[in-house]
Amino acid sequence: MHVALSSLLAILSLTLLACAQAKSTQSVDGEVDAELTADVEEEQLEEDEDPETELAELLDQSMDQVELLDCEPSTQRCVTPSLLESCDEDGHWQPSPCLAPRRCEAEQCILPEPLCEPKTQHCDAFDSLALCSDDGYSLMTQSCAPGRCVDDQCRLGLSTGETCNDDEACAGGLCHCATGCAGALQAGYCSTKQCSLHGCAPAEACIQLSDGEELCVRDCSSCLRQGFGCRELRRADGTWSEVCYALEGQAELASVCSVDSDCAGGLCLLNSASGRPIEGGYCSSPCSRNDECPSGAACVKVDGLLSGQGFCALRCVDGHCPPARAEDFYIYCFSAAPVEALPAVSICFQN
Repeated sequence: MHVALSSLLAILSLTLLACAQAKSTQSVDGEVDAELTADVEEEQLEEDEDPETELAELLDQSMDQVELLDCEPSTQRCVTPSLLESCDEDGHWQPSPCLAPRRCEAEQCILPEPLCEPKTQHCDAFDSLALCSDDGYSLMTQSCAPGRCVDDQCRLGLSTGETCNDDEACAGGLCHCATGCAGALQAGYCSTKQCSLHGCAPAEACIQLSDGEELCVRDCSSCLRQGFGCRELRRADGTWSEVCYALEGQAELASVCSVDSDCAGGLCLLNSASGRPIEGGYCSSPCSRNDECPSGAACVKVDGLLSGQGFCALRCVDGHCPPARAEDFYIYCFSAAPVEALPAVSICFQN
């Protein structure tokens, strides 16, 4: 009985141990299964996550890792007329100065049009010469004083008004009346040719003679040459000026004449508007306004004369002709229409 009970207890102990082992095995297997199930569920949750959320997370990560660009690579911009900036491959502006004479225009350094023809020179004033650089982008001024600048070169020689025998002797390249003149001009008169182009000195005036020749003559501030005096002559620009010139030769306004070249104004009127001959002729000058006539004259137009074009005529003083042209049976004072919008003016002329 005792033996059977002992045997039964042993069997029971073995059974309990087996159950405990089985339960322990089952518990371990359950934990493993639970862990596997959780992993699967987590993976499934990750797979089911919103794509937009994933993209936003990726962009946030990229922004954290990549520096923002200042510009688009390979682009350019003008910052100042002399500074160009270029965008490098990393997206940053880099300075690229435009070296003179280049300028920054339209997002690039370009060469502007040259200032002058390279390696040339020209007169830019009566006494200065402009020299163009080898590349044509700069000018240097060279003084010709005490000479003149004529024909794009500096010249030395005699000054305006001095006597001369030929053009080469004069700084201005012109010996007026070197031959063929009489009286005070017979000894020649140094001047500057084409003075409307080359210019005259400050104390000179550029006059135009009746034959079209232009020359610089001294003004009346110094008029000491024998046979010369202060008189009014027509300038190359059409106005009149008092200058120091030979007293004989080109006749002044209203003087007698026979051809245009006799007159300082280049116009000799031989007939009146009626067709009647003017005894002795009448020196005048073409004009389109009053300042193109000498002092004491007016620019007028008379029907039937010069096709209605303006000409200079002496103004009457207190109803009488001035001493420059004595009155006679035909020359007297009468009213004429000025070319400008002014009241009628009384002139001394043949009606």
